[in-house]
Amino acid sequence: MLPTFDDWTESTAPGRSGTRLHTIWRGMQKRCHNPKVEAYQYYGARGIIVSPQWRTFVGFLDWALASGYANNKQIDRINADGPYSPYNCRWVIPAINRARGELDRDGSYLAKLHGALTDEAVSAAIPKERAYRLVDGHGLYLSVSPTGAKSWRYRYRIEGREKILTIGRYPNVSLAEAREVHAISRQRVKRQLDPAKMKQSAKARRKKSTS
Repeated sequence: MLPTFDDWTESTAPGRSGTRLHTIWRGMQKRCHNPKVEAYQYYGARGIIVSPQWRTFVGFLDWALASGYANNKQIDRINADGPYSPYNCRWVIPAINRARGELDRDGSYLAKLHGALTDEAVSAAIPKERAYRLVDGHGLYLSVSPTGAKSWRYRYRIEGREKILTIGRYPNVSLAEAREVHAISRQRVKRQLDPAKMKQSAKARRKKSTS
């Protein structure tokens, strides 16, 4: 029998209750195991559960800190129909989390994300007198400025015009994350949707909702 919301313990690591990680942990429990929560219909009612390994906050905390957690990351289920578990979850930037529905639900697309660059090459890139690019492929490249700032960008054409989408700065956005945003953006361009305009519109909506 699946555990109910009341079965889950509030066991926490010292000083962690009320933190962002604790809030994420509690949110998973509620939407998966509490039928009174509105979001339950999209999670628990569909059979999505929280793994027994994360029955306590300490179990979740250990995984989170060892799996690349950062304040600019959100939890994501690799298989959108699978559980919240150490084997099916990862930390991603919001741009990926918001667009997951546009790619394969089972996460199989991740194995197809390849390019010319390596993590070592990106990390080792040093500034030069003039800005230069490290090309990964299909319009994705890393721009390195004379100050040493590194930024992921995607060059594309839409409606007969060349445009550039700024994906984000490295290392806040990793090579793997840049490739995933790039894959999402390429799919949008194929559907004649402008990813740069979509990014601007999303930013405007978030600003309006918090004002």
